[in-house]
Amino acid sequence: MDIILVPGFWLDASTWSEVTPPLVAAGHQVHPLTLPGLESVEAPRTGIGLRDHIDAVVKSIDAIDGQVILVGHSGGGAIIHGAVDARPDQVTRAVYVDSGPLAEGGATAITCEFSSAQLATWIEAGHQNVSELARIRDVEYVDLPTGHWPQFTRPAELG
Repeated sequence: MDIILVPGFWLDASTWSEVTPPLVAAGHQVHPLTLPGLESVEAPRTGIGLRDHIDAVVKSIDAIDGQVILVGHSGGGAIIHGAVDARPDQVTRAVYVDSGPLAEGGATAITCEFSSAQLATWIEAGHQNVSELARIRDVEYVDLPTGHWPQFTRPAELG
């Protein structure tokens, strides 16, 4: 399976470097992305917004012949949400790493800074930040207790 890895805001493809080996070992094709404006500290960022980042992910999806899995860390969750919306027939699953789905559909939520039990409590209480997640019928929760950047603290387990 082709897996597109979308970093959180301000991060680049290199943040996935220790996550990719277990995925490759499992037989996947891995595509870590550096989003527009994040190529270097000198890269021009003026005028680059969320739409540009979503378009970059959609371009990566279009370059792959077949189904993909999208993985979004933190702010990358909003980006993959837009990409799923643009290419729903090509995305087999959306995986949100310490992030949350913003729409209905098949999703996996990897909880790092809080547990899936805490998340379930928030959903049950009707917390506004998880209202879209509460509407999803096909969702899987995976606990990976660590900090907000599991690609640095527990990369093998995240992979």
